[in-house]
Amino acid sequence: MIDDLTDENVSDHLKEKEERFRGLTETSMVGIYLLQEMQLKYVNSKLCQLLGYREEELLNEIDPLDLVHPDDMELLIDLRERWLDTTIESFDLDFRVITKNKKVVNIQMFGSRIVLNNKPAVIGVILDSLNQKTALDNFRISLESYKTLFDSIGDAIYIQDKNGTFLEVNDGAVELYGYDKAYFIGKHPEVLGAPGKVNHEEMDEFFNRALNGEPQRFKWWGRRRNGEIFPKEVELNPGFYFGEQVVIGIVRDVTDQFYRQERIKESEEMFRQLFKNAPIGIAMLDEHQEVKMINRGFEEIFGFTEKEIIGLNLDKLIVPPGKEEEAQTLTKSNKTFEFSTRRVRKDGSPVDVLIYGVPVSVDDRTIAVYGIYVDITDQKKAEEEVNRSLKEKEVLLAEIHHRVKNNLAVITGLLELQGYNTENEEAKKVLKDSQLRINSMALIHEKLYQSERLSEIQFDVYINELLDVIKKSHFSTQKPVQINIDAEPVPLTITQAIPCGLLLNEIITNSLKHAFPDDRQGVITISFKKTDSQLKLSIGDNGIGLPENHNDLKSKSLGMTLIKTLAKQLEAEMFIDTRHGTRYDLIFNYEEVQPDKS
Repeated sequence: MIDDLTDENVSDHLKEKEERFRGLTETSMVGIYLLQEMQLKYVNSKLCQLLGYREEELLNEIDPLDLVHPDDMELLIDLRERWLDTTIESFDLDFRVITKNKKVVNIQMFGSRIVLNNKPAVIGVILDSLNQKTALDNFRISLESYKTLFDSIGDAIYIQDKNGTFLEVNDGAVELYGYDKAYFIGKHPEVLGAPGKVNHEEMDEFFNRALNGEPQRFKWWGRRRNGEIFPKEVELNPGFYFGEQVVIGIVRDVTDQFYRQERIKESEEMFRQLFKNAPIGIAMLDEHQEVKMINRGFEEIFGFTEKEIIGLNLDKLIVPPGKEEEAQTLTKSNKTFEFSTRRVRKDGSPVDVLIYGVPVSVDDRTIAVYGIYVDITDQKKAEEEVNRSLKEKEVLLAEIHHRVKNNLAVITGLLELQGYNTENEEAKKVLKDSQLRINSMALIHEKLYQSERLSEIQFDVYINELLDVIKKSHFSTQKPVQINIDAEPVPLTITQAIPCGLLLNEIITNSLKHAFPDDRQGVITISFKKTDSQLKLSIGDNGIGLPENHNDLKSKSLGMTLIKTLAKQLEAEMFIDTRHGTRYDLIFNYEEVQPDKS
């Protein structure tokens, strides 16, 4: 048989064991006694039968030594002296006694030390040496089983007399508090309480209620031998101990449970404070989309009080006509979402809100949804104002590009007129070169004016249109030069587009003027590529190449000086290859075009 020793059954189990013990003494085939201060305090019926005396006679009239055979008296006196002078815990002694009818009986007496009412006592058995050996062994086993059970229970257990002092404690109490068993006996539980955290009057009230038959259960603070303070749970139950009314206490350390509950309380309070005082609106809905609670931020945004809205379907209160389907889709979502939309206040006025939906799921089932509302009415108005202002600025910027382009066109026209009025051929060439340079810039402003985005141009398109302008200025119908273009559609900002356009104009016009003399056939190749974060612009021809003194030209020629200046403006590495004609390679970092915020 296995006894149930769960916390709820410990006290009942101890009571049951005590009743079994008392039943054992009365039905036992051996004599059982309790001796204190050399007087019998308890005898069972079997001992009365063995000695031939009534219980009243043995307890009130007979000196136990008067029962001993004179020849064995010295043996008993010696045992008593050793018992008083030493720490003998038990004994087993054979001697003779004289019964009431003067019959001599050989007996075996077994005794064990206990504490009763703060005084030492002896409990034991007396049996007929001839035929009661088996019964004695059974009694010993029963008594040891009771002690083993008492000490094997994990919780601390103690037995208090009517005055509240400890009569007995188990090994669990020793382990919990750190004292040995002898420390507890005769002391009051207040020695185990935490100073300043224990109300002794309240403790006495709990004890008296338990003593009068009313079980008590409460939380308390204990102190271990090492001074450590810890929370504990105490259970007090009424009981009996060798015929005396007692209180049986059960104590368990609840440190983990206590601090876990404290953390839960703190978390709950922090969440409550966050929910109620958040500067944004929050509504908690159940699985039926009905409002369970709202915070002050929600009340301020929509004008509803918590009493007005609790238990109602939120979508039917704040969703404007035409947006019901949208709202249902959001509310029933089982994933966190963010959505910008419009809702209505209690008074019917519209309010622009940013909604965050946070579903709460348990076992893959959504049991609640937190709706978080941010009033973005002011942001919407500001955004619309910014968009209007940006649109105006875009129109103004487009007009500026258009006017710059027109002004540059006027300048090129003036240069062209000046060329007609100049007879000096060298001056005409200089004016024509300047005209082409200005045209390359004017073309960029024209492309920007025509573009939807005023911050960038598609440079591959620009290359083709720039070449059309250059061809018209330099090519005759007989000039057999072919131009091949391999350009990726990469958008460039104006800060990179202008120097790149000027470089193209300068290098290509140089090739057309100098690389193919005497109407020689030739090919000009243009490559424009983007790799990762870098751009590579290559312009080459298969003409006669640069003269041997081309390094000297870099410091004397305006064209070469301009090429170097433009390359430096782009922060580009420039390489010139003259092995098969002339090729310029320029490598520079790509300037990202910022996204259009409108």
